[in-house]
Amino acid sequence: MEANKEKAIIYLFLKKLSSLSFAKDADTNLFYKECHNETVFQEVEFLKKKVDLKFPIHPFVEPLGLNSEKRETILKKLVPSFKDERKKLFWQFLPSNDNSKDLCVVSEA
Repeated sequence: MEANKEKAIIYLFLKKLSSLSFAKDADTNLFYKECHNETVFQEVEFLKKKVDLKFPIHPFVEPLGLNSEKRETILKKLVPSFKDERKKLFWQFLPSNDNSKDLCVVSEA
C-alpha cells in the first residue's frame, strides 16, 4: 500500500485566531495562535512555492479610481437608492481616473 503523500489542507478562519505573525525573510509561512494563552505559534504554509517573493511591488502613486463615466452613472442611478449615508459618501468621494483599467468587463456574447 502506498501512503497518501499529500499534505492535509488546513482551513483557518480569522475570527478564530488570536495572533498572526509573518517572517521578515522570504518565507511562505504564516505563524498563528488560536488562543492568547498558547506560548508557541503553529505554522502553516499560506503561499504556494511558485510565488515569486522577489518580484518588486511598486507602490501606487495615484489612486486607482474609477472611470469617470462609470462613476457618474453609479452616482446618478445607484447611489440614490442607498439608505445608508456611509455608502453614499463612499461613492461621492471615490476618485475618478480615466486611465484606470475596468476590472469588471462584461462580455457581450
